[in-house]
Amino acid sequence: MAKVFTWEFKVRSHEINQFGIVSPGTFQNYLEETAIRASDAAGYDRHWYDEHHCSWIIRRMTVKYGVEARREELIEARSWVSDMRRVRSNREYQLIRQDDGLEILRGRADWVFVDTVSKRPKKVLPEFEAGFTPDLSTHVDLKPSLNTPSEVMDSPRFEFIRPVYYHEIDELGHVNNANYFHWIEDSYIHALQSLGITHPGQILFHDIEFLREARLNDTVKIASHVTTVAEDCMEWVYEITLADSGEVIARDTSIRQSDEDLLNKIVGKSL
Repeated sequence: MAKVFTWEFKVRSHEINQFGIVSPGTFQNYLEETAIRASDAAGYDRHWYDEHHCSWIIRRMTVKYGVEARREELIEARSWVSDMRRVRSNREYQLIRQDDGLEILRGRADWVFVDTVSKRPKKVLPEFEAGFTPDLSTHVDLKPSLNTPSEVMDSPRFEFIRPVYYHEIDELGHVNNANYFHWIEDSYIHALQSLGITHPGQILFHDIEFLREARLNDTVKIASHVTTVAEDCMEWVYEITLADSGEVIARDTSIRQSDEDLLNKIVGKSL
């Protein structure tokens, strides 16, 4: 059985958006903090990683969202390791709303173990098995099923171009992974505004793959379109590229709730 790390925290006022809820990017900050605390508790803190010239970098993040989180709500975060491979490891996450025990999200991060000197993947150390006790049985499919899905053959395409800002850079010198979630959400809102829609549907799912780091002074382009519509939700795909070279740095599949107005505008434009 995997060693499960838990801690509790309250949603702070500056962590909610204009709709009064926690956004996907802020959830990602919570999960990153949870992973750091879990590693500390297992005996591998920042000083240990610095001394051994190694670190973990996220390669893929998959999140299924449940009930929304709001200001002052008490959240219990749970995290454990589900597997360890040659140079990679999957870490599982669960956020629970303490008032009623409902699940806010269930997530999984695919981390790559790297040598911070060579910047290359490094073989996972044998002692990690004892420290984290991975349990593969907890590795479940997180993507929700769609009710009566229908493929959209010619969805309208949306583009959102923006620079990388200084405040988005973390201590490793590249864009923190949480900011990709912010970029995708900004791109989604921009797409809705172009269709005359102001209120976004609830996010249900994210599956983002990080392919290359972005750095300060880069300009990125987020291209998106709808691939599938269902009774009450849509599946969107996003491709984030460096605007100058066209190099792909991240890809994402998202599922969001949608109302009849948005459905008609997407399907109507695709006919």
